[in-house]
Amino acid sequence: MDEDEKLYKLYALNNENMKHYLSEHQRRVSFYIGLISALITITIAGVIKSEKWYHFLPLTLGPITILVISWIAKKGVDRFYQRFLESITTLKKIEYDFGLLEERNNESKDNNWVAKECFTPLRYKKSPYKSSQEWVDKHMRFSGKEIKGKNTRERNYNGVVIFLFNATSVLAVVLFFMIIIIWYIEIIEQVLRYS
Repeated sequence: MDEDEKLYKLYALNNENMKHYLSEHQRRVSFYIGLISALITITIAGVIKSEKWYHFLPLTLGPITILVISWIAKKGVDRFYQRFLESITTLKKIEYDFGLLEERNNESKDNNWVAKECFTPLRYKKSPYKSSQEWVDKHMRFSGKEIKGKNTRERNYNGVVIFLFNATSVLAVVLFFMIIIIWYIEIIEQVLRYS
């Protein structure tokens, strides 16, 4: 087996891995969002239906469970997205070795981009990153990007997912304190009613 055949097999394997990791990432995001949504719904329904002060104590487990699941979700989806990005960097290196990042047919009289540009998107060719690790790290989270002198926040796909899980954590904390406040009000009402 010559070097090109090995590279082609590695390319095909990495292409399948890339699809697998992104699919698994999205599947896990869907699972955790569904689970967290169900816990939020159950907890809020429990708060609405509770009539006695002692009903509120078990409901505090809902927000605590949401916090734990959000933390697990962030860790779980991060790994698959990181592997997805690493597969992309491997594919780009192989495409470079195959010459797919070079301009084609420079002597063509056709001025059409289809005849001249490299096979892969130009954004990969003009990468400002010094290493694949730097590229992966940048695409794992929110990042600051300098555009015409303004520091903006660019939202990467995984950054948005992590933001969503962080938002559910904040919601869980708010829900927890809301339950505690309602529980406290119920106790005060009980004390006032019997005194």
